[in-house]
Amino acid sequence: MSRGTVGSVGDEPGAGDVGEVRRPLFDQVLDYAVFAPVGAAVRIAEDLPGLVDKGRARLGGQIASARVLGRFAVGTARQRAGALLDPLTGPLNALVRQLVGERGPEETVEPMEPTPPDTTSPPSGARDGEARSGAAARDRGPSPSVEDLAVPGYDSLAASQVVPRLGGLADEELADVRRYEETHRARRTILGRIAQLEAAGARDGRD
Repeated sequence: MSRGTVGSVGDEPGAGDVGEVRRPLFDQVLDYAVFAPVGAAVRIAEDLPGLVDKGRARLGGQIASARVLGRFAVGTARQRAGALLDPLTGPLNALVRQLVGERGPEETVEPMEPTPPDTTSPPSGARDGEARSGAAARDRGPSPSVEDLAVPGYDSLAASQVVPRLGGLADEELADVRRYEETHRARRTILGRIAQLEAAGARDGRD
């Protein structure tokens, strides 16, 4: 009776299922961690062309519509920007020309610097010094070259940039600048300042 009983227990429904449920933990981990990802990758690789076709069929029309709308939006924005900027183009160009200057070298925009007082009409002593220095310059011979001047880059400087440098020149250097300026651009601002400096030097010599 005991053997029959044992045999009947082994034949009970679900006995095999219990064995399947109690598979080793290592086999379960191997299934989920290795076999399942590998199988999914193989399946995706096999079905990839079909998946691409499905995605293109579903989203292709929307992407095409988005491209058309994007191009239309860009074109509209350019037209509106052009319509807004066109009236400003003329005044802006005029302002740029005024600031940068499409004028002669004497009329270029220069930084604000202190100007010597009464440069256009020097005092009588300055005029006397100018006459004496002009005669002395003519007596000393032809005008020196720009490389001989004590003011570097003289030809590229504006009058307002030359005047502050004159006070630090010696008498001979000042006379060279005068002769060069008289025979070239003859700017009254520079010549007037040199006359003032030479007149002051002559008074100091007499004292």
